[in-house]
Amino acid sequence: MEIVIKETGAVETLLLIDSKTGCDWFNDLVGNHDGFNDDPERGFANEKDEDGLDTGRFVTSQENFDWWQNIVTEMDDLERRIINLRQEFDYYLVEEAVIEAGRGNTDLEYYPSIVHQALDEEFGEGKGR
Repeated sequence: MEIVIKETGAVETLLLIDSKTGCDWFNDLVGNHDGFNDDPERGFANEKDEDGLDTGRFVTSQENFDWWQNIVTEMDDLERRIINLRQEFDYYLVEEAVIEAGRGNTDLEYYPSIVHQALDEEFGEGKGR
């Protein structure tokens, strides 16, 4: 997703690539967590051109961009660890640990650390990293 930083006008990109499909699912993640709205201070707002048409880019604050960039980094790290654990341990055992850790209403910003903790408990601290 192409993003314009409101304060500076810098154009940045955030991607979250699924290792199985090669598809970018960052937009889905943002949408599933109500990250699209008309307030660039708190979310991603559609950028409009001089005619009021969407440009295909989004505008957000530096603070919001940094928060989502951190989420992308943490989710990428978690996915790499899960892939590594699947290669060393039974696929379904790893999946079960991930699913069980994600049960409940975990806030997105805490999800990766909660799953890492569950993986540490199930397979050994730092295993797969």
